[in-house]
Amino acid sequence: MAATRQPHTSTTAADNKEPALKIHPAADLFPMLDRDELLDLAESIRTEGQHEPTVLDTDGVLLDGRNRLAACKIADVEPRFTTYNGTDHMRLIMSGNLFRRHISKGQQAMITAMACSVSEHSLRDQAKHHGLSLARLSNAATVLKHAPHMAEQVRVGTLGLDAAYNAAREQRDRTAPLRPSATAFASTPPTSPHRSPRASSPSKTPRRNWTSGWRRNGSGST
Repeated sequence: MAATRQPHTSTTAADNKEPALKIHPAADLFPMLDRDELLDLAESIRTEGQHEPTVLDTDGVLLDGRNRLAACKIADVEPRFTTYNGTDHMRLIMSGNLFRRHISKGQQAMITAMACSVSEHSLRDQAKHHGLSLARLSNAATVLKHAPHMAEQVRVGTLGLDAAYNAAREQRDRTAPLRPSATAFASTPPTSPHRSPRASSPSKTPRRNWTSGWRRNGSGST
């Protein structure tokens, strides 16, 4: 459960800080450990100490280590903190959490797609930085756009990405034929009785940001 150490991360004398109340939105997408795993982590911290500190940004927002923070509370151990002084919060959060054993590949893809929707990072960049399948990320984006309620189920691990993608694709295909005909009808001008109709060029439908349909529901954590 250790956080990935970054060049701009430095442990300071602020180990006695009160636990941060604010969680970074990207970090909040990661589900917490289940109760048994959290108890195991608490026991490890009680007997061996906290190996990796909880990471905060310079404003005291938690970037990584919410499970460690919760385990310290259970173990009645004073938590240790470190401050990240860099600017790429997203990269630190994703690199420290994507490949933990309690998160499936489908969850990895969905969490990444959701995180990109609240940041300026692209799916292609995240696939490159973290060695993720771009095809799987694309499938997650499709679910996020066409079936956001299923996206949340994939995030928390109650629904597989493949099943959600198949359902979202069916939903997309059912609604897609309706949109061009409605657009063409609305954009076709009435034909003058004194003029022969001219072939009109295909109308262009403005692209809509696929993230606009998603509203995150519930909370998770690192």
